[in-house]
Amino acid sequence: MASAMPTQVIISNTLDHATGRIRIIDIKTLATIKEYNINAGNGPVMQVYGDKLSISNGVLNPGEYILNLQDSSVEYYPERRGTVFFTEDSYMYFSEKNNAGEIVFVKNDQIITALKRTDASFRPPNVYQYLSGYVSFYFSNGDLYLVNGNDLSFSKFSLKGYADVIYLNEDKGLAVHGRTLYCLRLSDGQVLKTKKLSFSGNFYFVSKSDDGRFITLRTFSMSLVPWSDTFMHERIDLYVFDLQNETLEKLASSVAGNGVGLTVR
Repeated sequence: MASAMPTQVIISNTLDHATGRIRIIDIKTLATIKEYNINAGNGPVMQVYGDKLSISNGVLNPGEYILNLQDSSVEYYPERRGTVFFTEDSYMYFSEKNNAGEIVFVKNDQIITALKRTDASFRPPNVYQYLSGYVSFYFSNGDLYLVNGNDLSFSKFSLKGYADVIYLNEDKGLAVHGRTLYCLRLSDGQVLKTKKLSFSGNFYFVSKSDDGRFITLRTFSMSLVPWSDTFMHERIDLYVFDLQNETLEKLASSVAGNGVGLTVR
């Protein structure tokens, strides 16, 4: 993540003849910085950790690919989804084995904790990183996990009824549902403040800046394109919400194509 707002977006697209590409694009100029000929499947969950890009894609494309953004090497892990790297020897991932789901914490090649979760077995939740070494992720049943990457301890909060939740600080989180943001108290789920967003569409979180001021969000829409091989085109728009001024601005022009996946750094 950037100290203020992200400067690059990483986009995955599926192409014709079972091919695909991943591109790193400068947000301001929209110039392609680097491109990889990799088919990540339709709508993958992607997250970047330094030079490593985690690519996971749900039921139809089991397993996880780790792309090294420097040397273009790729590793494949058939039973993993959404690995989160804290250090070289400390990480966590979502696991699927024999249709059973787990959240697995690993240090020095040893499994420290494995939490059983059925809803962790297919598509992993979006994971958000914070400068403090923490990460968070939110399941559709309302469970928010806040993980301390320094010692692999975690806290769990029950916050039902939202599309996604991101951690702000201390006992506060920010939830989104449709076009509305909700500032929450994590300990009891109390709504402290709401904010209706000025652009249309259903919003989802992408990241929080290191300084804690800016939240990157996206909208996702689909349209019929009769001349396309898939008859459908997906469009993703990026926005930045300023927590201090409570303003929302469009960050990047539309990203259109088939099977789009996206993350920022």
